Amino acid sequence: KGTPAQKAGLVSGDKVLAVDGENVVGKGLEYVVSKIKGQAGTRVVLTVEREEQPGLLEFTLIRENIQIEVIEYDMLDENLGYIRLNTFSRTAGKEFRKALTDLKAQGMEGLIFDLRDNPGGYLNSALDIAADFADKGETLLYVIGRDGLKDETQSLSDALNIPTVVLVNGGSASASEIVAGAIQDLEKGVLVGTKTFGKASVQTVFELSNGGALKLTTAKYLTPGEQVINGIGLTPDYIVEDIEAQLDKALSILKEQ
Repeated sequence: KGTPAQKAGLVSGDKVLAVDGENVVGKGLEYVVSKIKGQAGTRVVLTVEREEQPGLLEFTLIRENIQIEVIEYDMLDENLGYIRLNTFSRTAGKEFRKALTDLKAQGMEGLIFDLRDNPGGYLNSALDIAADFADKGETLLYVIGRDGLKDETQSLSDALNIPTVVLVNGGSASASEIVAGAIQDLEKGVLVGTKTFGKASVQTVFELSNGGALKLTTAKYLTPGEQVINGIGLTPDYIVEDIEAQLDKALSILKEQ
């Protein structure tokens, strides 16, 4: 929100095929990102392919120094609170609890937690927020390696105990899926939207003698109900394709509760 990409008209799901006319199909992610990034105030032209739209689209972006707003929140109608988390920054847990405190003071009796297009971030922040929904001692997450052994993380605090609907979509990934999966499996709320991205792997960097490094996937995350997220994603309790209808569905669910 408020970034050069949004201002230019790019949307989540657009596939970048060229940067300043250079074909980047098949090029490494870091290389492509290095071409897109640059000095604030300079221009970059992206050629993209958009699903269900014929032909290629071209967008001109003016680069800026981007500061992502971590959290947005407000009271909606009938004592229902709304929190949108844009990224799991280091401070996300603290900011999430501040939002909860402010909304409770305004009479919040139900919560819409919006994780749509949240690509993730710090695992500790995800567990911090997931713990707000879990009872003390409940499992938040399993980590399973190729040896089949499981490590688990449990909540150390009491649950929020408020009717909750979590909004998710194909852009909800990694830490977002860990939190949404915990809420769904522990029956602390329901998911509304479309299937999530499916990224929940543990990667380890091994240093090499020549000064290089090797990054390998060494384990995967499982939800409390042992759902496999990686490569699969989470299936919402209520599948709603239309973006505007997703919020309406969340409101109707909470009003019924």
